[in-house]
Parts: sequence; C-alpha cells; structure tokens
Amino acid sequence: MIPLEKVGVRGSARRPGERRLNLVRLAEPELPKSLLQEMQQYITTRQSLREHGYFFLMGKEPANISHTDATHNDLHAIGIDMSLPDNMHGMMTKGNTTIIEKVFDAYAMEQFSPEKQKEVLKGWEEVQRLSMQSNQRVKVLELTSAETITVQWLLACIRVPFDAPSEGFKESSTSLLFRMRTAGAEHQTQWEQEQKTIEDRYRVIRRG
Repeated sequence: MIPLEKVGVRGSARRPGERRLNLVRLAEPELPKSLLQEMQQYITTRQSLREHGYFFLMGKEPANISHTDATHNDLHAIGIDMSLPDNMHGMMTKGNTTIIEKVFDAYAMEQFSPEKQKEVLKGWEEVQRLSMQSNQRVKVLELTSAETITVQWLLACIRVPFDAPSEGFKESSTSLLFRMRTAGAEHQTQWEQEQKTIEDRYRVIRRG
C-alpha cells in the first residue's frame, strides 16, 4: 500500500504530501436595521399572525378587520404588548413610535371603520382635554427624517398620500385634530346620539 502522504491528486497542482487548506470565509457583520426596516419587519410579523387567526382567537380583533384598522392596532400595541414581535425594542430606540401612531391616525382617519374612527377620535379628545388642564399642551408634532419615511410607508400601504419634506414633518396638534374631526364628521351625529342614549340610561338607573 502506498502511504497517503505520498499520493498526489491527478489533474491538480498538488504534489504528494501536500495538504489541502480549506479557507473559511468569515461571516460579514449584519448591518444595523433602519427604523423603516424595523417597522416593516414588525408589521409583516403581526400581519402573518393575523392571517393565521391569532388576534381573532385571542379576542383582540374581529376576523374581518380592515388593513387600516389593523395597522392602527399594530402601532398602538408597540410598547404595550411586549410578547411579540421580538424587534419592538429596536423600533422604540430608533424613533418615537407614539408620534408615528398619532400622525398615521390623523391621515388615515377617513380609511378607518366607523367604530375605529370613534375609538381613535375619543382617545385624541381625551388627550387634548388632559393636556389643556395640565397646562402642558403639545402644540406641534414633529417627525424626524427616519420617522417621516416610516409614516410615508405605512400610509402608502393603505393608499393614502403623505407629502412631507424628506428632512422631517411638522404640524400643529390642533390642525391634526381638526383633520380627524372633519374625517369623522359623517358619523358625528350618530356618536352623539349613542352617547346621549348611554347618559339617559345612566340617569334612569341612578333615579331607580
């Protein structure tokens, strides 16, 4: 038998006794994700869970929820539902997700279902009332360039235009609230009637 170290490789440049070196290429370090990429990963993960019935089975959403209503729920869950997805912290360290949600709500208001319009507007009205009482009223909402790009993507997904300068977005909270009230004006009378009915029932119960 011929010792292995004396054997060459036919058709190659290796000589007997030479050992073949396997070069291992080091993995390139993963580039940090932008705020937009973090948001896209987050929304995609939540949408996949939604399509598999997760939020419906948990009693958090109706089965036939619209994409616009679902996006509001996803934005509202940031910082609250920390169980999933796992990149929520990455988003919160790269942008102000609360302001992103508020600007999205203001521009997406017309696309919301009547129930979601009522819910969102009620939340805004309550924040407005509390801020006026505390004399810490937020007069202007501002988005950084990264936050603006992220809001543009979120609104583009529901086919709502958002023309804002690339360097950032700025609009008064009063203007945004007026935009939302205008969008919900069609159902305002119905909501007021529903509220009056609830108050009347409460008065009857107290008198009884």
